[in-house]
Amino acid sequence: ENAIVFRQYKDSNFELQRRVQELQTLFELSKEFNLLIDEARAIRTLEFAVMGQTGARKYAICLVHDSKGRIVVNRIPGLEESDLHPLCSSESPMRLADLANEMPIAAKLLEKGAELVVPFQLQSKVDGLLILGERVSRAKYTDSEISFISSLCNLAAMAIDNARLFEESLAKQRLEEELSLAHTIQEKLLPRVMPGFAGCVVGTFHIPTKQVGGDYFDVIKLSEDKICVAIADVSGKGFPAALLMANLQSAFRALMATELRLDQITERLNNIVYDNTESDRFITFFAAIYNSSEKHLIYINAGHNYPYLMKAGGSVRRLDQGGLMLGVLPNVKYQTGLERIESGDFLYMFTDGVNEALNPDGEQFTEERIDELLRLNAGLEADEILETIRKEVASFVGDAPQSDDITQLCVKFQ
Repeated sequence: ENAIVFRQYKDSNFELQRRVQELQTLFELSKEFNLLIDEARAIRTLEFAVMGQTGARKYAICLVHDSKGRIVVNRIPGLEESDLHPLCSSESPMRLADLANEMPIAAKLLEKGAELVVPFQLQSKVDGLLILGERVSRAKYTDSEISFISSLCNLAAMAIDNARLFEESLAKQRLEEELSLAHTIQEKLLPRVMPGFAGCVVGTFHIPTKQVGGDYFDVIKLSEDKICVAIADVSGKGFPAALLMANLQSAFRALMATELRLDQITERLNNIVYDNTESDRFITFFAAIYNSSEKHLIYINAGHNYPYLMKAGGSVRRLDQGGLMLGVLPNVKYQTGLERIESGDFLYMFTDGVNEALNPDGEQFTEERIDELLRLNAGLEADEILETIRKEVASFVGDAPQSDDITQLCVKFQ
């Protein structure tokens, strides 16, 4: 009887020492995992720990995303990712031999040398699978060992998740730095200080919805009595739109330095955009040349929001002569429009970020509101007109996020 008691005491003491050793191992590994900020190193640390703690001849590590597995370590010949997809939602360890009659995939994995599948779990979500085969000792995995292995996998899951978050943070930081640089470059491409022009005053206002945007405007002094104003809206937002905008500006300025007419310039711009962009990319474009000596305005509208020519006498002209948006079809012909200009007239140009600005109820600002504001504030200077509309749009939008780039130009004729 004493021998039995002694044996039980010895077994209990051995089990206690084993548990203490496991806790000590988990504690040391947790310190190691907490220092890791690289997914590959976290996986490698788990691999070494698994080899040392289980003595498995065959094993594999699979990371799970959207209920699909991606094998990152594979020491089981013939194991494929498709074999593991049915197990990616399993939340409990699985002895494959116990499930072979119920699950065909368990029998298939057994044939390939796997014995145990242990899920990684983080916040009740399966982040990965550890697949273990026969051990060097040929001993079966006990419940306590499976519990230890599960704890080990969960430590690895936290380390891998932290590594992912760190990488995402770095990627976000790099993107923000690139966008900041792109924003700086784009701001330098757009005119900031208006030179003096004979017979008119030009005001501009521009806010991209992101750090960089697809709205373009330009003011070019052609001679002492001629200026060109242009505005455009590239489809899409963000970096791709900003890049296309920069290309448009470069091409437009180069063509304006030639002797080509405005309609010919627009035709060439259209072909450049068509030949160098995808089919889902296009640009709405408006350009006008004002001759202060002859008091006339030649313009062309390629699918852009119709600018307002507010006459000193109170009438309103919408400038709609031109043609199709840039980049939709090749070899499009465009028609210019001509307007006589009198002292007190002004030209207002805008992108759809103004009239389509949304309030919290999803309602648009509309061109009707723009029309009314232009009539009520016709006596103001160019910059004052733009500021008045900006304030009205901001008041209308309230706390709703800006949904598109906002650009305005105003030319007040003297």
